[in-house]
Amino acid sequence: MTPRLLIVNADDFGIHEDVNTGVIAACREGLVRSASIMVNMPAFAPAVALARDHPELEVGIHLNVTSGFCLASPRHVPLLADADGRFRFDGANMPQAMQRTRDLAAHSPEFIAQVAIEWERQVERFLKTGLSLAHVNAHHYINLLHPHLFDAYVRLAEALAVPCRGLGYPILDVLGTPPADQLAMRQRLAVAATTSPATAISNLFDGSDHRPPAAAYRDLIVRRLRALSSDDRLMSVELITHPTHITPTVVELDKTYLWARTVETSLVRDGDFESAVSEMGFRRGGYGCLKQFDPIRVGPTGSDR
Repeated sequence: MTPRLLIVNADDFGIHEDVNTGVIAACREGLVRSASIMVNMPAFAPAVALARDHPELEVGIHLNVTSGFCLASPRHVPLLADADGRFRFDGANMPQAMQRTRDLAAHSPEFIAQVAIEWERQVERFLKTGLSLAHVNAHHYINLLHPHLFDAYVRLAEALAVPCRGLGYPILDVLGTPPADQLAMRQRLAVAATTSPATAISNLFDGSDHRPPAAAYRDLIVRRLRALSSDDRLMSVELITHPTHITPTVVELDKTYLWARTVETSLVRDGDFESAVSEMGFRRGGYGCLKQFDPIRVGPTGSDR
């Protein structure tokens, strides 16, 4: 059986102390070997300390222009943030906020330039920690809304000479990113001077009221991985997760996403899931292992998209 790489990545490291606890538990006792830190969020400093104490956990940056406050001067990023520095993205009205961001990306080069400025400030804060930067990706999949945003994101990864998260499914379809835009993003990755996992499995939360229990969610992910593993060209997959220590305080973090955090936390510590991953021939690792695998990029079922 040809070995393949499975990167089980934990997003949102640093957003909340209970998320930090969940990420470290998923590293110690589960499948997580890679995490993405949010440098502008309240639990950033504790996350850095935990990362230093757990060198087996690769840490990248979770670029964020949608939650909290900007690091750049608000006067330099007025399309992104208000005068107090709070991002203008309205997480309470996600569809409207996503559409506003897509429209700005499509029609305002200044908006793209301001996103790049903020991302650069966030990278600077990360690098000041002394941690090794393992990868880049983006909060709320904001880079997948439009090819202009995606190009700025890939250019940042190229400048830093680190891997980036590529295209993820089903989130691209959930976001309503047009097929032509998805094609443009795939073409950009094909010529990128960096690498990325061949494909990424985002959470299967589609915004509906459907909430499968943890065991059913595990089975859904296993079926998705099994379909991908049947393609002999595909050598690497990222599984995007958000492990969290569920407490009353974290419930207030994002009530609409709590279901996903709960089932994903269970998934990465599920012995049956670990066994299924091994049986399919996946080797678990971080972005640092990508150079050992062929970065062919494919769609959600293993077919070229």
